[in-house]
Amino acid sequence: MTNVVELRRLELRDLNEIEEIERGSYPTPWSRSMFASELAKPSSLCLGAFDSETGKLVGYLVISRYVDAWHVMNVAVAPSRRRQGIASMLLQRLFERFPNLGLAVPRDELEPEATFIMNGNATLPVHLG
Repeated sequence: MTNVVELRRLELRDLNEIEEIERGSYPTPWSRSMFASELAKPSSLCLGAFDSETGKLVGYLVISRYVDAWHVMNVAVAPSRRRQGIASMLLQRLFERFPNLGLAVPRDELEPEATFIMNGNATLPVHLG
């Protein structure tokens, strides 16, 4: 059975859990200082998905605004919690909060089926870089 997750902004106190997920997700993980920098930037939004039973971080999303577009900087889900819709929930929260949001995503960071993201009844294009 899948545990319910709660979404909230990430904080510096979450860095240990962020690092754990990051190391289990990427062959060249971001450093702790890179995450700390994004958490401190006013032009970044960092959301975490936390297991509602344990309070443990199970996924996160980092986006930053550059000029006129938001860029997906990092997204990861704990290996044991993948394929449960957690990354989609994080993105959906962004679209609920910012209905006219457009995202720029590096082409090599996406699986083919992620080219479009559902937002209610509308399909939102993701601008590939």
